[in-house]
Amino acid sequence: RYGLCSQLGRSVNSVGANIAESCGRFHYKDRTNFLYHARASLYETMHHLVIANKLKYISNKQLSEISNDIQDLNIRLNNYIASTKNNNH
Repeated sequence: RYGLCSQLGRSVNSVGANIAESCGRFHYKDRTNFLYHARASLYETMHHLVIANKLKYISNKQLSEISNDIQDLNIRLNNYIASTKNNNH
């Protein structure tokens, strides 16, 4: 359980950290690269939550609610990536 919680914490923190780091990059390719890493960490977070649900650490309702939030964040992140790429070509 500790290992899963640790991995979940790292992947969640990585999402925000990579978005923040993208803001400090000058070239759009560098920015989008960090945003891609943020998106990958978002998928990793979802994977850890599915495992937590299978192990009965979180309920189906909790997984569904968090999954909806993650899907919303993923849409916003994809839009931000597209905007970053479109505004800098």
